[in-house]
Amino acid sequence: QVRFRLFATPHYLATVSPPDWRFIGYDEAMDSAPQMVRLREIAGNRRIGLKASTLEFQLAAARAGAGLAYLPDFMARGLNDVESPQRDEPPLVRDVWLAVHSELVRVPVA
Repeated sequence: QVRFRLFATPHYLATVSPPDWRFIGYDEAMDSAPQMVRLREIAGNRRIGLKASTLEFQLAAARAGAGLAYLPDFMARGLNDVESPQRDEPPLVRDVWLAVHSELVRVPVA
């Protein structure tokens, strides 16, 4: 499972009040992804000012102070320049599936 939360720099969270938050999200190709749907719910009438096709770019934008990105927890783990204002709120949880061809199931991994 992958858990998603908002992340931004501590400076951004300390200096920009929640009504003025700007958000960083996916471009139109991912509009129906559950994490993008949730981001739009969180943003409400506030602006999603930056849209990107990759999570890496979204993280880089958040780390540069461009706003809040809705990212998987594992991307922010160990980083000291982003934090979540949602620490006490339940995250969005997505299941991850791995599919392999049936003939590869018993192949030893080197």
